Amino acid sequence: AGSGSAAARDALAGFDAGLEVLTRAQTVVGTRLAWVETVQSRQQVTAQGRADESNRTGGVDIASAITELQQLLLALEASQAGFAKLGQLSLFNSIR
Repeated sequence: AGSGSAAARDALAGFDAGLEVLTRAQTVVGTRLAWVETVQSRQQVTAQGRADESNRTGGVDIASAITELQQLLLALEASQAGFAKLGQLSLFNSIR
């Protein structure tokens, strides 16, 4: 009878240890899940803020607007350089 109760106590201690490991794992998973939900919530808030800001600025895509501005500035510089060259020319320079 003594060996049966000792075996039962040992088995119960093993179950307790297993239950403790399982509870700890559930806690870790729950904490990580809460962290993922928090990050997702922040991303949604940030995305909504960007969408609102885009609507307030008329839906301007900043990257494409900068690219277009740089292209226009390059064309303007080329036009100004061409105009300066034309300004240096004279009818008398062509006659010689």
